[in-house]
Amino acid sequence: MKRRPQRRDFEALVHAHHEAVYRSALRLLTDDAAARDVTQEVFLRVLEGKLVIAEPDRARQILCWWSVRAALDARRGAERRRRREQEHALERSPSEDRDPIETADGLAQLRALLAELPEELRLPLVLRTQEGLGYARIGEALDIAESTAHGRVERALERLRRGLVGAGLPAALAVDLEGSLARAQPIANTAGLAESLLGLEAPIAAGGLWAWAIGLPVAAGLALGVATLGRGDGREDPKLAAMSSPAAEAEPAAIVEVASLVDPTGTASIDTPATGSRRELATAGPADAVQVPIGTARGQVLDADGVPVADCEVTVASVERVGKQPRFSATALTDSSGRFEAEVALADAAGGLYRLHARRAQLSIQRSEVARILPEQVTDFGLLRAKALLLPEVGAFDLSIEVVGPDGAPIPDLRLDLASQRPLADGGADPISGWHARADWAERNEVRLTTDGSGLAYHRGSLLGSKVLRVVDPQQRFAPAMERFEVADGDPVSLTIQLDRGLEIAGTVRTVDGVIPDPSGVLLTLVSPTTGEQRFAAPDDLGRFRIAGLEPGAHRIHVGNDLAGIEGAGWSTGSATVVAGDEALELRIKRADDPRDLGLHGAELHGRVRLAADDSPAIVDPWDLDLLRIDLPEGSDFELDWLPTRILPAPAQKMMMQPIPEPSDRFHLQGLAEGRYLLRLARQDDAPAFLGPIELGEGEVRHGLTLKLEPGGTLVGTVVDGHGDPVADAVVIATGAGPLSDAAVQWIDERLRLTDGRERVLGHGAVRTDERGRFGLTELPAGVAFHAVALHPAARPTVGPRCVLEAGESGAPIQLRLEPR
Repeated sequence: MKRRPQRRDFEALVHAHHEAVYRSALRLLTDDAAARDVTQEVFLRVLEGKLVIAEPDRARQILCWWSVRAALDARRGAERRRRREQEHALERSPSEDRDPIETADGLAQLRALLAELPEELRLPLVLRTQEGLGYARIGEALDIAESTAHGRVERALERLRRGLVGAGLPAALAVDLEGSLARAQPIANTAGLAESLLGLEAPIAAGGLWAWAIGLPVAAGLALGVATLGRGDGREDPKLAAMSSPAAEAEPAAIVEVASLVDPTGTASIDTPATGSRRELATAGPADAVQVPIGTARGQVLDADGVPVADCEVTVASVERVGKQPRFSATALTDSSGRFEAEVALADAAGGLYRLHARRAQLSIQRSEVARILPEQVTDFGLLRAKALLLPEVGAFDLSIEVVGPDGAPIPDLRLDLASQRPLADGGADPISGWHARADWAERNEVRLTTDGSGLAYHRGSLLGSKVLRVVDPQQRFAPAMERFEVADGDPVSLTIQLDRGLEIAGTVRTVDGVIPDPSGVLLTLVSPTTGEQRFAAPDDLGRFRIAGLEPGAHRIHVGNDLAGIEGAGWSTGSATVVAGDEALELRIKRADDPRDLGLHGAELHGRVRLAADDSPAIVDPWDLDLLRIDLPEGSDFELDWLPTRILPAPAQKMMMQPIPEPSDRFHLQGLAEGRYLLRLARQDDAPAFLGPIELGEGEVRHGLTLKLEPGGTLVGTVVDGHGDPVADAVVIATGAGPLSDAAVQWIDERLRLTDGRERVLGHGAVRTDERGRFGLTELPAGVAFHAVALHPAARPTVGPRCVLEAGESGAPIQLRLEPR
């Protein structure tokens, strides 16, 4: 396996790719200094041997991908919440710092409009149009679903088109907006960048920069740990700590973070810079060094016929995870015989359990069974069988397309999206090869064309079989169309598509009190039933709106919030069925904090939060509120099984697709679907408060609800073994009785066994016993029946007696006895 690169190799890499790496960071950060820092970070990884370019012909792709990831990490570190992003966006006034000369240039104006987009739209659009990433890769980078990435890109494009039209810019920019964005690169200044990167070699060679560089990820890791801490993070409860005698000092958290060598992209090997089979990693604290043991995994990849698969990417990933990623991983490519060998970091001298993931384009992803890798030893995972996907036959075809209007006249400047299709049964989606699931078929985007002045477009393709062509008029003069057809090898295909004149809907938006709303905060969305394309519109200053270029028939229009312009609580979101051609619509909307059952809205919940002790208002952060849909499996009881498994939630990422309200003693939840719900409020130092089950019908509004906060109860006890001796580092959780509770215990027990007890258990109020076997479950809600369960990788789970506590009560101590497996 490669270590640090040779000087000449590193210099060649810097000279060839430093500008591309810098530009990738600049597109996302829009700040020269920050982009330079990210560029330096990426090349430091290469120089230190932590990022190994195993495929020189993909060096730029790999380096730019790491630049994108590092830039996004930098953004997340600087942006505490999206509210601050919006405040920052509102503080920026494009008219204040835009040069009048620059705004005269179309691309400069496009850059300015791009910068004004909210970050949730700008980032995926930049990654798509300027970085050239597919939607699956964008979703991976931004930690969102692939479909969400696609929707945000389309929404951002539509927002820009409206902005271009409003600014009176050339129509050519809007017609080929994605191409215009690709040309509207940020103004980059790379002067002196290569020299500063090459200057990193001297301190690296002297050993001085290594300790400094490794301190950065340690600090970032610690910051991430703090951000995700909450109830159920496995820490000792302060009340229990007060009862305990001083214990041995725990290993610094920085050491754990430094040892977490993760390759999230699967495109490059990650290693640590040292020789031999052990690595020394400097820490940010007073500790001298961390010895990271190394083991080796080997195996062979064959196809279904027993033929070796070369250039197959094999990732060795630990079962133990940090967040969503394996704690340790390494990647290797198979050779011509299908064999591979990869060194990977281990947690300690006992090694760990690992699994292999083998993938290559046109092959289904294969996973191996779990096996233990030991330090300084080779673990042979044996054979992995890769199944070939059923892909369209490769050949050659010529496609000519003519698009005309109802009168037979050619239509220029139309957007034609050509894609290949296949049934999901013939191999399913394969994001590596660009195949994505749509309903009951998989689809791969092939090319985007534009009709010329004669309404013609041409394409020479290589993938044969089923095709779909979507025709969209960016200027919304004609209705969209979709054509399916087959292509065979060597056969010319000629299509003539006649578009119907597009219909439109038009009308006004008013509040339920008859007032014209602020147009900057209202967004209308309509989805084409033919192509699936989203259309966006905003009312003007008089509340009027118009959406053109529609096919005949019924459409569903959604009224919601434009997050870039909304202030305050925003509007209730709702939808209505409209018929294309109706130009006298009147849509009535109301504020999200308005509890009246008026206007367009979904189901809603309105209420207040009070302290149970004196019924005084309790100010709570809206992020502490959760609305959970109740879906009881067969055999599960709401009070005994479903509710106890949710009394102490784990820290989790949250997203609000609506304006984020300020902390308040009131809550307004809107845009809900019909169903059965539980409203949960979980904030620090109080027991979680619950309201439910709540049955909501379609569009039903419930108001006058009250959530009452009470002090939490405490249950203390000890965990002992079969001889009565205390068991240290056991995990104790609170759960219920039933299939959901059993599944939760089984999952945590399996994770503890697979990770040799190192799994960081989240949720269920999880705590670990001290050296005397003591534990304390805190912040337990009153009136909820639960069981304390003790778990240890070397023992069978033990379920304690049923407990029900009063508010603030300390239950009688219990003892949980573990028996060996």
